Amino acid sequence: RRLFNRQVSEQRIFRVQDVTSESVGLIPTIFKFGNVYVQTAGARERFMFKQVPQPEKVKQIIIDIHDELYPQKRLRNKTYESNNG
Repeated sequence: RRLFNRQVSEQRIFRVQDVTSESVGLIPTIFKFGNVYVQTAGARERFMFKQVPQPEKVKQIIIDIHDELYPQKRLRNKTYESNNG
């Protein structure tokens, strides 16, 4: 990797199909850090946000915004909790 390298991507909220959060390990779980994955219908199908503070809250914010703007395509009904740790 280069020292000064940055990649920026964006996607429209109506293309979001699924949002997942995960915290792996003791320290990230205790300090509430983890990854957020956003599955979309776009050319770049999956976005990953690494080591986000409060990943569950970030996931819920994305879902809430999507569902408020597009109630006919609600994500909330598709979400589930997974404790496969």
